[in-house]
Amino acid sequence: MKALLNSFELQQQQLGRATPVHLYRGADRTNAEHIERDWKQWFAQTPGAQDAHWEWDEKLLRAESDPLLYDVFVLEAENTTQAVMLVMKGGLKCSSLHPDHPRAPLVYIDLLATAPWNRRTKADPIRFRGCGQMMIGAAVSLSFDEGFRGRIGLHSLSGAESFYRHRVKMTEFDPDPNYQNLRYFELSEAQAAGFFNN
Repeated sequence: MKALLNSFELQQQQLGRATPVHLYRGADRTNAEHIERDWKQWFAQTPGAQDAHWEWDEKLLRAESDPLLYDVFVLEAENTTQAVMLVMKGGLKCSSLHPDHPRAPLVYIDLLATAPWNRRTKADPIRFRGCGQMMIGAAVSLSFDEGFRGRIGLHSLSGAESFYRHRVKMTEFDPDPNYQNLRYFELSEAQAAGFFNN
C-alpha cells in the first residue's frame, strides 16, 4: 500500500525555482506507467543507460506480493516519478560484510534508479539534483526503523560507483564474483550516524 512519508521542495534546476516533491513508501500502477511512458522515451533518445532494461512493472509486483521481504520507495514531482528504489529487509543479501559489524543484519538496496532527466550523464542541466541521495536517506531511515542502526548495502552498476563512493561515502569492497562482478558498497553504523548531517 502506497503511503506518503514526506513532502518537501527541491530546486528545479532548469526553471530556477523550488518545486514540491513527495516521497512515498510503496508504489502503485501509475509509477510503473510513468517509467514505461516517460523514462523509456528518454532512454530511447539517449541510449547507453545501464539500467534501461530493468522491468520495473515486474519488480513492483514482486515487492507487492511479499511485503515482509521487500519495500519500495518512490519520489514524485511534476506528475511523474523522479526516482524509485526496491529494498530487501531479509534474506542472504541482508548480512553485513563490514569489519565493524560482520554478519549484522542490514537493509539491502536491490535496485535504485533516478529518472534519466535527473542524471548528470543524461541531461544538462539536470531537472532535480539530489534524488538519489534522498532515496539512500529513505533506506537508511528504514534500517533504523528495522533496528539495523542505519546499516545498508548494495551492489553498484559501474556507472554509479562514483556516486556511492564520493557522494554517499559508503565503504567500498571488491567486485563480487557471485553477483555479476559488481562492486559491493556498504554504509556502516558509524557512517549512517553521520549521513543526515552531511
